[in-house]
Amino acid sequence: MYRDFESNLSLLLVDTLPWLTCRKAWKGREQLVQAFIQFYQADGHLSASSLAYSRWKAQQEAGASLEDIARLEILTGIGILSNTVPSCFWLLFDILSRPELLSAIQDEIHQNALSIDSTGTHTLDLADIRGKCPTLLSSFQETLRTRSNSGQVRVIYQDTLLNDRWLLKAGSTLLIPAPSINKNNSTWGSDAGDFDSQRFTKIAHQTHKKSKASGFLSFGLSPHICAGRHFATGEILALVALLLVRYDIRPIQGSWTEPKTNAKAVAASLPPAAEKFMVTAVERPEYKGLEWRTTVTPGKGTYGLIIGLDIYLQLSSVGEEMRRG
Repeated sequence: MYRDFESNLSLLLVDTLPWLTCRKAWKGREQLVQAFIQFYQADGHLSASSLAYSRWKAQQEAGASLEDIARLEILTGIGILSNTVPSCFWLLFDILSRPELLSAIQDEIHQNALSIDSTGTHTLDLADIRGKCPTLLSSFQETLRTRSNSGQVRVIYQDTLLNDRWLLKAGSTLLIPAPSINKNNSTWGSDAGDFDSQRFTKIAHQTHKKSKASGFLSFGLSPHICAGRHFATGEILALVALLLVRYDIRPIQGSWTEPKTNAKAVAASLPPAAEKFMVTAVERPEYKGLEWRTTVTPGKGTYGLIIGLDIYLQLSSVGEEMRRG
């Protein structure tokens, strides 16, 4: 029901007799509302995460009805799932479809983030994934760079002339498409359209990073940057690391052929797959029967992520390419 709702969200936004014009999405949304109402009625929020309880408590104390709280929580689900799930899927796809990269990341995790105690318990340290697995982190950002289809929107407050050539009139709306900026040759080079798992490890060692940051819009554009980027990165990399290390994952169809994407999922910054991609996931023989744990060694809580900063130079270069093309 969530997929029905998310995949047809644009039709719901029109809000014209949704029970008739986009019944599938409307029905999915109403089913989600009822599921949340039942969750609260069963006191599920009392034993749920601190986030779920705090959101219920704040809204309940403000006088919101149970149904209103349920409807508001659906928006949280969009924020948590619509970007995280497809990002996780495509990162796994981009790694698993490249055997050499898969082997390199597995070795990186084994050497830098995995420990085994005297009882044989395997512990994956999420902080070490953050700080000691640069290829995995770089691959994650490269997946976002090459696959993001989001767009940043800005309102022009005063007439602005870009590069002495393009006039942005006051009161107009400017749409900045991430695909054009993320793959701009003037920033990323002639291989801008290619997936390079080491691209962001190279950037990390550069003295001047501003041009690359300006050309990366997958987390948004300053001053409106994704507030949950570090949390999302942590959960995505933790899940991906566990799957890559513990399981041998192969496509049932025999090859890593990219599935079609769902362009109707407008809330997703990376388009989710529009069809099922079936795989087999077999636990590696050397890990059968072993206990696994995760931990987080105290330290820095953020990742070294590239984010969009000053975009004017990029807009000018894109405009120049459009003029020439």
